[in-house]
Amino acid sequence: MKHAWTGGQYSLWRAALATVLCVRFVGLACAGRAMLSLLGAREPMSTAVASACAAAATIACLLLAAGAWHRVAALALAAAVVLVRDPVDSVAEPIILAALLVLVACTRPAPYLSLPAIGRADPSGSWILPDWVYACAWILLAAVLANDLWPVVSAGVWPDGAPESADVAWRWLGWVAYLAPLALPRRATRLAWIAIVAVEIWLIARGASTTARASDVVLLAGATFDPGWIAPRDAHAVEFVYYDGHCGLCHRFVRFLLAEDRRGRAFRFAPLDSESLRRRIAPDARATLPDSVVVCTHDGELFTRSRAIRRAASRLGGVWRAASIAAGAVPDAALDRIYDLVARVRHRVFARPAEACPLVPAHLRSRFEDASPRPGDVP
Repeated sequence: MKHAWTGGQYSLWRAALATVLCVRFVGLACAGRAMLSLLGAREPMSTAVASACAAAATIACLLLAAGAWHRVAALALAAAVVLVRDPVDSVAEPIILAALLVLVACTRPAPYLSLPAIGRADPSGSWILPDWVYACAWILLAAVLANDLWPVVSAGVWPDGAPESADVAWRWLGWVAYLAPLALPRRATRLAWIAIVAVEIWLIARGASTTARASDVVLLAGATFDPGWIAPRDAHAVEFVYYDGHCGLCHRFVRFLLAEDRRGRAFRFAPLDSESLRRRIAPDARATLPDSVVVCTHDGELFTRSRAIRRAASRLGGVWRAASIAAGAVPDAALDRIYDLVARVRHRVFARPAEACPLVPAHLRSRFEDASPRPGDVP
């Protein structure tokens, strides 16, 4: 199954997964109801043991959220959710989270916005989410839906209980349902995702979902969501991002755009004092520009301050465009105040870069206007 996941968007989802797990383990320890499930038997855990398990799980969750030692942290947490249970959990609930964690352990390390990705020349690191991992998440979502829906169907058709033959038939039909999303064309998967999530919300609202908690369904929905369903704004146009070449925060923003522009065709970059800016923007307009980030569209429209950040995010599509749309509900004046507050302290918080252009590999260097190779460029 094809998808448009980027390293930054995946890191956000991974951090959400780690947060849910941390809250769950700490909640079990504080409530004093943690049970140790081993070989089918469940034994109450003492407060001291439960607290120690919660502390260890919290450390693993922090590592998972940061993307450091993510395979070790994910597998440790997978074992923990199976062994340390809430007495009210069904058998399937820990399995859902454990399966998600195993999939996390199977992904490539060091996506953008993870701790190991800090400081590398190529901000994206050529990170990709394997198609088969994304497909397995879809199978897991379909399995949750089939197992939640069967009791509802059974109660409606056979009030006294479904016959064994119907149960067997449903199990076979369930396997078809699990594998069906893999055969759907990419455009159809969006409709299938909306339908599955809508039915799960209906089942949860009725209290009829016994396979997974609401938080688990949300995580599964996030894992199977394709960011490509939210298309970039003006996807076929190239826009120019001008930035303060002496600002460490501006350099980080440029690296963010380089990493999250999956197709590599949305932006071209240049410092504010470049010849590129002088060619495209009239002198009277240049005099009014702030010394931070400016976005110039293909038809010459200029975006500055918070509007520039929102415009650039909308050009990335996916979660970033959704965040840009959500930020549009806040008045520009309020966003500009936050922007100005950050701008005033950026030089003190972020180190001044040695060069006006970030140190990037040759294949990214071509995205910079008026850029020529310099000593230290990464081949």
